[in-house]
Amino acid sequence: MPRYWKRNGRRELRIIVRKDCYRLEDGFLHLPKGLRMRIKGRLRWHGRQGRLELIYDDVDRVWRGFMTVEVEKPPLRGGNKPLYIDLGIINLATVWSEGLRQPIVFSGRDVLADWWYLTKKIAKEQSRLAKVNRARTSRRPRKLFRVRKRRFRHAINAMVKAIVEDASQLGVSRIILGDLKGIGENNHITAKRTR
Repeated sequence: MPRYWKRNGRRELRIIVRKDCYRLEDGFLHLPKGLRMRIKGRLRWHGRQGRLELIYDDVDRVWRGFMTVEVEKPPLRGGNKPLYIDLGIINLATVWSEGLRQPIVFSGRDVLADWWYLTKKIAKEQSRLAKVNRARTSRRPRKLFRVRKRRFRHAINAMVKAIVEDASQLGVSRIILGDLKGIGENNHITAKRTR
């Protein structure tokens, strides 16, 4: 049903194609009834294809395809060491395991600086829009929101990839995370105690 998917009160254009109703060959998406569409980019994963979702991106004004793919599991390396991870804000993660001389620290200062830089650009653009035509949003702030989210996700995904690769080399069998309660709260306990 086309009206089923809505975002912010607007209908989202989305087409779902069953896994046995399409094929990808020679840079084209072949659909039933002889329909075919040229595709850009390359496939990241190869394996048994699943369902395909075609979603219209109204910010970039393009159609994007998302396909599930069933891939083989990589062989697991044996190990019996735990890997300890403490998550935070200024230091995104501090990682330690037996065999390491000192903990590995992933700094979050660059990620936070980028986040606040883009937040200021978004606020400036929203302020300009409010003055010009009393609008709350337009295509430009939506693009900036998307850029901010994608940069943050990329930084986190790159960190997780590095942690998993290091854990694999160290022969880690399990990962133990620190307590996540209150990680985002901005409480200045040390400032209150000194008064």
